Amino acid sequence: MAYQSINLLNGELLQKFDQHTDAQMESALAEADSTFQNVWSKASFRDRAKVVGKAASLMLERKEQLARLAAIEMGKRISEGRDGKWQQPREAVWPMLRKRSFARCAHPHC
Repeated sequence: MAYQSINLLNGELLQKFDQHTDAQMESALAEADSTFQNVWSKASFRDRAKVVGKAASLMLERKEQLARLAAIEMGKRISEGRDGKWQQPREAVWPMLRKRSFARCAHPHC
Protein backbone atom coordinates (compact mmCIF):
# COMPACT_ATOMS: atom_id res chain seq x y z
CA MET A 1 0.00 0.00 0.00
CA ALA A 2 1.30 3.46 -0.90
CA TYR A 3 1.83 6.02 1.86
CA GLN A 4 -1.12 8.40 2.08
CA SER A 5 -1.68 11.78 3.68
CA ILE A 6 -5.22 11.92 5.11
CA ASN A 7 -7.13 14.86 6.55
CA LEU A 8 -8.00 13.55 10.02
CA LEU A 9 -11.04 15.81 10.29
CA ASN A 10 -12.95 14.49 7.30
CA GLY A 11 -10.97 11.50 6.01
CA GLU A 12 -10.19 13.22 2.70
CA LEU A 13 -7.17 11.86 0.82
CA LEU A 14 -4.76 14.79 0.50
CA GLN A 15 -1.90 13.10 -1.32
CA LYS A 16 -0.65 9.64 -2.18
CA PHE A 17 3.07 8.82 -2.35
CA ASP A 18 4.66 6.09 -4.42
CA GLN A 19 5.89 3.05 -2.56
CA HIS A 20 9.62 2.35 -2.75
CA THR A 21 11.28 -1.01 -3.17
CA ASP A 22 13.85 -2.29 -0.70
CA ALA A 23 16.54 -1.68 -3.34
CA GLN A 24 15.45 1.95 -3.76
CA MET A 25 15.54 2.47 0.00
CA GLU A 26 18.97 0.85 0.32
CA SER A 27 20.25 3.08 -2.48
CA ALA A 28 18.85 6.24 -0.86
CA LEU A 29 20.32 5.30 2.53
CA ALA A 30 23.73 4.54 1.00
CA GLU A 31 23.70 7.90 -0.79
CA ALA A 32 22.73 9.74 2.41
CA ASP A 33 25.50 7.97 4.35
CA SER A 34 28.05 8.77 1.66
CA THR A 35 27.01 12.43 1.58
CA PHE A 36 27.28 12.62 5.37
CA GLN A 37 30.73 11.04 5.43
CA ASN A 38 32.19 12.80 2.39
CA VAL A 39 30.50 16.21 2.47
CA TRP A 40 28.62 17.18 5.64
CA SER A 41 31.10 15.85 8.20
CA LYS A 42 33.98 17.56 6.36
CA ALA A 43 32.22 20.92 6.10
CA SER A 44 33.27 23.62 8.54
CA PHE A 45 31.15 24.40 11.55
CA ARG A 46 30.36 27.79 10.02
CA ASP A 47 29.11 26.21 6.77
CA ARG A 48 26.95 23.67 8.61
CA ALA A 49 25.54 26.42 10.85
CA LYS A 50 24.55 28.40 7.73
CA VAL A 51 22.58 25.43 6.41
CA VAL A 52 20.86 24.79 9.75
CA GLY A 53 20.17 28.52 10.13
CA LYS A 54 18.62 28.68 6.66
CA ALA A 55 16.40 25.69 7.46
CA ALA A 56 15.27 27.40 10.68
CA SER A 57 14.56 30.64 8.81
CA LEU A 58 12.47 28.82 6.20
CA MET A 59 10.47 27.08 8.93
CA LEU A 60 9.78 30.42 10.62
CA GLU A 61 8.80 32.04 7.30
CA ARG A 62 6.39 29.18 6.61
CA LYS A 63 5.13 28.64 10.15
CA GLU A 64 1.48 29.35 9.28
CA GLN A 65 1.54 26.87 6.39
CA LEU A 66 3.34 24.27 8.52
CA ALA A 67 0.92 24.82 11.43
CA ARG A 68 -2.05 24.23 9.14
CA LEU A 69 -0.43 21.11 7.69
CA ALA A 70 0.21 19.75 11.21
CA ALA A 71 -3.43 20.45 12.07
CA ILE A 72 -4.69 18.60 9.02
CA GLU A 73 -2.32 15.62 9.10
CA MET A 74 -1.68 15.17 12.83
CA GLY A 75 -4.81 16.56 14.43
CA LYS A 76 -2.93 19.34 16.24
CA ARG A 77 -4.57 22.65 16.96
CA ILE A 78 -3.22 25.31 14.60
CA SER A 79 -1.96 27.25 17.62
CA GLU A 80 0.06 24.20 18.74
CA GLY A 81 1.77 24.01 15.37
CA ARG A 82 2.25 27.75 15.15
CA ASP A 83 3.54 28.28 18.68
CA GLY A 84 5.41 25.01 19.21
CA LYS A 85 8.54 24.91 21.33
CA TRP A 86 10.64 24.16 18.24
CA GLN A 87 9.98 27.70 17.06
CA GLN A 88 12.42 29.95 18.80
CA PRO A 89 13.31 33.50 17.80
CA ARG A 90 16.45 33.58 15.69
CA GLU A 91 18.13 35.66 18.42
CA ALA A 92 17.64 32.77 20.88
CA VAL A 93 18.84 30.02 18.54
CA TRP A 94 21.90 31.65 16.97
CA PRO A 95 24.00 31.91 20.20
CA MET A 96 23.44 28.18 20.79
CA LEU A 97 24.58 27.35 17.26
CA ARG A 98 27.72 29.44 17.73
CA LYS A 99 28.83 27.35 20.70
CA ARG A 100 30.94 24.60 19.20
CA SER A 101 30.30 22.23 22.10
CA PHE A 102 26.54 22.41 21.42
CA ALA A 103 26.87 21.56 17.75
CA ARG A 104 29.49 18.82 17.86
CA CYS A 105 28.34 15.67 16.19
CA ALA A 106 28.20 12.53 18.31
CA HIS A 107 28.40 10.29 15.24
CA PRO A 108 31.63 8.20 15.19
CA HIS A 109 32.50 9.48 11.69
CA CYS A 110 32.62 13.12 12.82
